[in-house]
Amino acid sequence: MQDEYINQLKIQLNSFVEALATAIDERTPYNGNHTRKVAEYALMIAKKINEKYMNGDTKEYFDEERLEKLRLAALVHDIGKMVISKSIMNRSTRLDGDIDNILIRFKLIESWYEIDYLKGNITKEQFESHKAEMKKIISFIQEIDGIEYLSDELYLKVQQLRFKVYIGSDGREESYFTEDEIEHLSIRRGTLTENERDLMQSHVEMTMKILSKVEFSDVYSQVPVWAGQHHEFLDGSGYPNHLTAKDLSLETRILTVSDIYDALTATDRPYKKPMSVDYALSIMNGMVKKGKLDSAIVKLLSEILEDNK
Repeated sequence: MQDEYINQLKIQLNSFVEALATAIDERTPYNGNHTRKVAEYALMIAKKINEKYMNGDTKEYFDEERLEKLRLAALVHDIGKMVISKSIMNRSTRLDGDIDNILIRFKLIESWYEIDYLKGNITKEQFESHKAEMKKIISFIQEIDGIEYLSDELYLKVQQLRFKVYIGSDGREESYFTEDEIEHLSIRRGTLTENERDLMQSHVEMTMKILSKVEFSDVYSQVPVWAGQHHEFLDGSGYPNHLTAKDLSLETRILTVSDIYDALTATDRPYKKPMSVDYALSIMNGMVKKGKLDSAIVKLLSEILEDNK
């Protein structure tokens, strides 16, 4: 009778976690797939460890209960993203949908220049010059909007856009771009400003806050801990608490490696192109050399991927 009751509690916990994972699925077009891929990679690594155990190469072993806890932690590791704005979560380019506002504004400013020409406030040559320059600017921002990295040269060209202003005959001024637009166009890598990146990173703290409201039994008490530490690095450079190797369990290390690998190779991210397996592993091995990731786990992942070719 007691065993049946415990089994029912496990079923209830698993269904609750699946419901949370489904909520993430619905939140954004890519993150739900990521959640399940992280769980898949984590279990593959854990089972690879079991193979090493059977060969006498490690003292670590994942029984069914430990595997289940690892899977649950993977499924809830990004639950905090439910409170992050979709405009940040799904931002596919620097300007994203904001570019439509710029195009409308440019059309309006162009009409003002045309009115100035028709009223005789500027010459036809001046009107055509303004019109040609605006067309060139639009072409430039469309070019850099979706590129992954902004070079020094392109960055300086963006800063010059701050000074593009329409000045009417009555002294009225209208900037071609808002400060927010310039800030987004100035992003060196990726699609998020520093403030937006901070908000995005806050999902880890929100994950811990949300999971702290759930009464986990002693058996599952480490699940929210592992979930909340998946962005920590062995050298203390991760977040949110800058933990170091001595603070990070094997489960956390596995989740971190799984999370990074899927983030690098995912084919459905709106803001980046997927990396090849080899390139992703080269980046992760670089992180190993810097003391950020567990070398043994990255090696296990490499072996798994090689076996599955």
